[in-house]
Amino acid sequence: MSGDVELVAELANVSKVFLDGWRREVRAVAGLTLCLRRGEIYGLLGPNGAGKSTALHCLLGLLRPSQGTAKLFGQSVEVGAPLFQRVGYMPEDWTAYDFLTVAEMLEVFADLHGVDRTRRRAQVRQALDRSGLTEHANRRLRRLSKGMRQRASLAQAILGEPDLLILDEPTKELDPLGRRDVRVLLGQLAQNGVTVLLSSHLLSEIETVCHRIGVMHRGSLVAEGELDSILAGSASRILRFALPPECSPQLARRSSQEMSGAGAQQQRTRSTAISRTLRSSVRRSSRSSLSRYVSKTTSLRSSLAHDRPSGNCSNASSKNDPKSGLFSVPPIGGGSRGGRP
Repeated sequence: MSGDVELVAELANVSKVFLDGWRREVRAVAGLTLCLRRGEIYGLLGPNGAGKSTALHCLLGLLRPSQGTAKLFGQSVEVGAPLFQRVGYMPEDWTAYDFLTVAEMLEVFADLHGVDRTRRRAQVRQALDRSGLTEHANRRLRRLSKGMRQRASLAQAILGEPDLLILDEPTKELDPLGRRDVRVLLGQLAQNGVTVLLSSHLLSEIETVCHRIGVMHRGSLVAEGELDSILAGSASRILRFALPPECSPQLARRSSQEMSGAGAQQQRTRSTAISRTLRSSVRRSSRSSLSRYVSKTTSLRSSLAHDRPSGNCSNASSKNDPKSGLFSVPPIGGGSRGGRP
């Protein structure tokens, strides 16, 4: 508890270091600290490789932090703890037993969540309805499209009415209609007191649904707060560098305003100089390759012309000439008598 606000999840100075194939340290997360309050939707934003998924895995106990602590509902995270029955998780790349139907898969996950048998069917029907899979309940997972499989992953995450919902790239394979359904569902869950931690690299998806946003860059949390305050600060430079402007209408407006300023001409001049340098280097490389090809072709033609025999093939001088390229074959009878056998 922090005052009158209940902290549902907390990462305190968490760092995670991996070793690559050369036994060198690779720091995926560096000193990350964040807190999630009850009933809020928190968006974890950052480019690919910023450490978002690693941070979620540390919070879920799937990875042990190299430094720092992770807590859920005020308790330290331990693998197999009963508190995970209150957590729903939707991974970025989700795989399941594809020979099962959607309803059978949800039955299995309901059993793993510890849902009572008397309430299991009702929970499965509710998850199917919320995820838009009621008509596909009896279809096998292998028969589903990528978007429908993503909906099935969302259905297993919201199964059992979790108090904390962690979603890693939930709109990855969804069409615009599916993305809208996810936004509506997350808003309804937040109104019912469910805490949602949403990870994505698409600012346009996060800005429409999240109450607070944390920006990760190279494993660190560089900014946190509401979107307007983040865009007004220094973290907006990181967003414009890591994310294309079309990902967010606000970023597009800010970029267009800055391009119309005094520094626009310098940026255009610098871009033009870089383009000219690249084009000239490509021309030089092409000319060098062409000259090497012509030189090799000319030498090959001259060697072939030098090795080609001249005159009659039965000429006696060509039989013993090593440069003629012909082999002198002795008579089959051998000896000095010669002639045919």
